[in-house]
Amino acid sequence: MSLRILEYTVGVDYISPAAIQKGGVQNDHLATSLKFVLDNPLRTKLSELGSGGTLYYRFDGYDGAGGKSSTVPQELNLSETEALIYPIESRLTQYGGTIRVFLVITLVKDDKTEMEAYSYEVKLILKSLPEAGDVSGETPESITTLAVSAKENAEIAENAAKVAEEARGKTENAKAALEGGTEWIFDGGNAEGEISIDFAVDAEVTESSANPVQSKGIFAYIAAELEKLTAETEAKIAEAKAEAKKDALDEAHPIGSVYYSFEATSPADLFGGTWEQIKDTFILAVGDIYPIGNSGGAATVKLTVDNLPPHSHIVPTSVGADGEGDKDYFSLIQPTSSRNDTSTTGEIGNGEAFSIMPPYITAYCWKRTA
Repeated sequence: MSLRILEYTVGVDYISPAAIQKGGVQNDHLATSLKFVLDNPLRTKLSELGSGGTLYYRFDGYDGAGGKSSTVPQELNLSETEALIYPIESRLTQYGGTIRVFLVITLVKDDKTEMEAYSYEVKLILKSLPEAGDVSGETPESITTLAVSAKENAEIAENAAKVAEEARGKTENAKAALEGGTEWIFDGGNAEGEISIDFAVDAEVTESSANPVQSKGIFAYIAAELEKLTAETEAKIAEAKAEAKKDALDEAHPIGSVYYSFEATSPADLFGGTWEQIKDTFILAVGDIYPIGNSGGAATVKLTVDNLPPHSHIVPTSVGADGEGDKDYFSLIQPTSSRNDTSTTGEIGNGEAFSIMPPYITAYCWKRTA
């Protein structure tokens, strides 16, 4: 909660008080808040304006050095909002002098265009802190500055105490391990699991010690074990990545699925798995007539007699009563005699196969088998 609240009344075409106000002391972070109360005529105007879109408000601040700071626009709910509050930020007070704050109300129309409806300016004068070495010999600080500084120093001290306690505990553990000839446990950090290093070290290393180990030997052994742990961790990570890739493949392209592409790259190279390329064949949906796995069909076909519909040919005949007739067609038949003769028409056609392919576009096709 701010130590000081400066209240302004905002109307359609005015803001009161309009005179410059005292805003406190330089660097007095969040010690002063500005409260803007919207009068009823302005609320009526804004309510009418808001029927064509959504109202928003923000605060633009300019510090004593000319720098600008803006808040994130907030939706203006006239039924719930009694006043608009702006705590003055430290970045506006750090230079002291005169600062300016603008209350900006905008309308975002239904077509997403934005227009500025109202803008109000207030000015505040900040009392600048004197430089060090003034008459009193001290540099005064604001209440807020002192409070923040004390809090920060307390947090620093608390963190330092935690680090010191943790270091002390690790030192005691290491000392006990060296003197007792036990094992050290090294935490793997972000890697899963731990690594234990077993070695025994005499409390006092002498020429007669049963297990004389020099410091450099210990650290070399530790380095080798840590390198081994790193390699194992990297192997586990690679294994996890491979397993994740396999799971993704099985989810996106399970065994038995079909993959189409206009590129010749095999899906085995893209996703892994075993794929069989399907060539020169259409895929037909399974149904009551064609069960799964069936194949057949041909790109071209030749007609046989069985493919022809039942039909007959008319053979023209001309025979006179005296046995004379049109001899260009076949042998004469005496009308007074009883005979059964067969006539054959001339041959036509080459017997070539013809295409029965529907319109198509070709692409590469694979079926996953494993």
